[in-house]
Amino acid sequence: MAAKQTRKRLRKPHSKKARDHRAMHLELTKVKKSLVGLTLAYNSSQGEDALMHPSNFEKARRLLGGDTAAGYTVADILETWPLNWQATAVIYCQDENTLFDQPANLTAENTTGKEIGELLEELIEELKKLCNPKFIKEWGFTATVIPSK
Repeated sequence: MAAKQTRKRLRKPHSKKARDHRAMHLELTKVKKSLVGLTLAYNSSQGEDALMHPSNFEKARRLLGGDTAAGYTVADILETWPLNWQATAVIYCQDENTLFDQPANLTAENTTGKEIGELLEELIEELKKLCNPKFIKEWGFTATVIPSK
């Protein structure tokens, strides 16, 4: 009987470009996972030029090197990558001495940050219709990235 022969697979080394691309993809995947729990919040009383205040943003930014360019990359991921979101929009109204709120919750899967922003704007406009425009004091929202199911 002849001895069983085994062949060694010869693996061609990947190009530097392919290795760099794979490494970048792995880093971006880590960043995307690190965004779970990140919360964007906005309140109209902060003024028209108010910025959203993201929590957990620094954790994702550090994974990409921590510099300004890394911050822009994380912001781009938030805006353009599909993520799962849990959001709450609310308006505050005051009728004479009574202050009351009109909240609404929203869950969106595979939605970009840009899309969730548009959905929240529409939701806030609908909530404003529930209150006399003269009594509206402020409005805002929170949107949190939640894990994939």
